[in-house]
Order: sequence, then structure tokens, then C-alpha cells
Amino acid sequence: MGMFNEVNFSTTCPVCATEINGFQTKDGTLLLDNVEPDSINNFYSSCDNCYRTGVNTWIEYSRAPKEMTHREKKLSEEEIIAMGFVLKVTSKYMPLL
Repeated sequence: MGMFNEVNFSTTCPVCATEINGFQTKDGTLLLDNVEPDSINNFYSSCDNCYRTGVNTWIEYSRAPKEMTHREKKLSEEEIIAMGFVLKVTSKYMPLL
């Protein structure tokens, strides 16, 4: 239990063929957001219909994380912002001793 994000995905149960919604993930920042499957590496659900008939069916999709990119030249700030990063700067004045 705990925090999770919901995944924008549905499929049919491979055991009973009932439509399954309510996929969840623990990937990323967990704020009960709706996320797309291409932005995560693992998501899962269970089948309520199977459970009612005494079968515990767990449906999970996972993939290997994307490999880290190694570059010879560092990216510029413009390139980082184009990737969707947001700059946040916090500064506090400290008393001089």
C-alpha cells in the first residue's frame, strides 16, 4: 500500500478475459498522478473478477530501464531545458561571522 501513480492503460485479463483498468506504478514521483506507460518501466494490477472466483491473478508489465547516455561534450542549459527540465534556484542570505 502507500502512494502510487495510476497508469493510463487498460487490457483484458489473460486468465478470464475481463477488462482490467486501474494499473498502478511506483516509478517516478508518487503523487497519485495519471502517467503514460512510455514514461515508466514497471506497472501492475490485479483482476477483481478472478479474485471473486478464488483465483489470485497479478498482471505486471516491466522493461529494462533505458541505458544511460554517455556524451563527450556536456549539454548546454538550452538543451537541458528542451528535454523538459525546469530550473529552480533557492538562495538564502546567511549572516556573516
